Amino acid sequence: MMIASANGRVSPPYHLQVKANGFPGGLLSVREHFSPLFEPSPELPLVLVTFHPGYAAGSYTDRDYFELLVPLLFQSCHGCCRLHIFTVNHPGYDLPPGHKVDRFDLAPYALDAQPGLIEQVLRWLVLREYGDESQITLLAYGHSMGGLALARADLAGLETAVAAQGRRLRLQKVLSAPAMILRREARANLGRLTALDVVKRTVGRMPLYDRFAQSLFRNIAPLLWRRDAANYALNPHDSFLDFPRYNPYILLEQGRQLLCLDFDEEEMARMLGGTHLILSTADGMVDSETLAHAAEHARLDGTAVTVQYVDSSHNAEREHPELINAALCALLQQKAAPP
Repeated sequence: MMIASANGRVSPPYHLQVKANGFPGGLLSVREHFSPLFEPSPELPLVLVTFHPGYAAGSYTDRDYFELLVPLLFQSCHGCCRLHIFTVNHPGYDLPPGHKVDRFDLAPYALDAQPGLIEQVLRWLVLREYGDESQITLLAYGHSMGGLALARADLAGLETAVAAQGRRLRLQKVLSAPAMILRREARANLGRLTALDVVKRTVGRMPLYDRFAQSLFRNIAPLLWRRDAANYALNPHDSFLDFPRYNPYILLEQGRQLLCLDFDEEEMARMLGGTHLILSTADGMVDSETLAHAAEHARLDGTAVTVQYVDSSHNAEREHPELINAALCALLQQKAAPP
């Protein structure tokens, strides 16, 4: 498997060139989180947790969106299971040095490509990296944009593939504030992002445009974030954010796509089927009320879906990681228990 980095908390990136049906290949960074505790007994059941982070989030060598949640989860599960935790960063995030992004061809980073890429990474983990395990519990946890991608990922084939090998996979999707529908205040920013995209397409091939756009983003984005974060109940001083590290063209394209989403209640209900849905009571970004109605729609149609509320903002994993830890531990106890 992977080798721990100097800080001992997260591995170096394992870059996978992954293809999804109908979409060009995407380069994904996968990082493993390491327990601060001693290695548990090999006789304990194996549990894999995959984190699928939100917009402008992820796990890096020196900063990690899940840095507050992971130690709690390892501590809670110690002695109960062999817990291995991975972050599956979105395509375009945590890229290797020198990797070039074509600002006029952003299809590999599109929201529609993400579900298929997630499916392939999970197949790599379960069928290859842990292919000698007779029984695996997989808890896939998606937050915000990652929750949307995970909800749209069809993992039924993964369970079938494991069963064909004479092994058993127990799978549970957990969606934390999935970005299926944003609040009206957030969607009001669509015009601003559309205008930036028009500028890129109009003058984006001029020799100095790229240097100018990169510099403008790195200087202006933090100021706009601090100004607007309170509107969405977010912490403008969160130490995780590091705008100079992001690719502005990828964030622009993904932001536009998120703001343009238009799922009806029936579509959202179908995506929520079979999941454990976590909604934040003070979420200023995602429309929790509409998602709750969609979950009820799914239940009325006979589809299993559970809804749990946490008293937190949109970024509960950083504001109240103990609440998310308690929810995940309860689910793992149910899934990892002997049949």
